[in-house]
Amino acid sequence: MDRPLLVGWSYGALLGVHWADRNPGRVIGVVGPFPMGWTDDTDLDRARKLFHR
Repeated sequence: MDRPLLVGWSYGALLGVHWADRNPGRVIGVVGPFPMGWTDDTDLDRARKLFHR
């Protein structure tokens, strides 16, 4: 594969963008949603419950 399309989610999307920026001729593009606004108190409590079962 000469020029891949990088696909990532959340932090993976940021890594893909960073890598593509440093290697512009080696990638055809980057696709990756980055979730926004999920760090309020309600969502943090929910995340704590999900990961500390």
